Amino acid sequence: SALIGAFPYPSYTVVENQLETGYAFPAFTLLGSSVIRLPFIQRSSLPHEVLHSWWGNSVEVDYERGNWCEGLTTYLADRAFQIEDGQGPTYRRKTLQGFQDFVSAEHDFPVRRFVSKNDQGSQAVGYGKVMMIFGMLENHLGSEVFFRALSRFYRDYRFRMASFADLQGAFEQEAAHSLEAFFGPWLDQTGAPSVTLDDA
Repeated sequence: SALIGAFPYPSYTVVENQLETGYAFPAFTLLGSSVIRLPFIQRSSLPHEVLHSWWGNSVEVDYERGNWCEGLTTYLADRAFQIEDGQGPTYRRKTLQGFQDFVSAEHDFPVRRFVSKNDQGSQAVGYGKVMMIFGMLENHLGSEVFFRALSRFYRDYRFRMASFADLQGAFEQEAAHSLEAFFGPWLDQTGAPSVTLDDA
């Protein structure tokens, strides 16, 4: 709430589900019986589902123009807890490894075409790659501008549908310059950078 804006609902309920799910809905989430009993649930999948109260349920996703909310939620919840636990580098490495392992050239697609995960490859793009994009964006802009932009985005699009372009617009307003050179390649091109080390 302090970083983004006030919680959008008067209450929140965690509901045990017979199916092994992790689904977020406005004001409640459905978690499977085996998941809900895990001792680390409050630092793993539950924060991700709670954060969907802001991203996905309050600010709705314009799926025809790409799903930005899974990567953003992963960045602000899953990754954040890993960093708090001293596992940030390991988590990022596993994310990059997942992209390398499950996204072949013939099955790769631009981020803007991600709608929902249906296999490990689509998850590596829509959750993992988008999470890394937000990490680069925060590094580029600085945390203060980054979270001001997210707060603006939430304020402007609360209970409305929003796209990657709308998200980009919020960041550009707070950064006070165009970010097309950043967003364009990352959202519209496939693949990832290839890094080599020469004469080390």
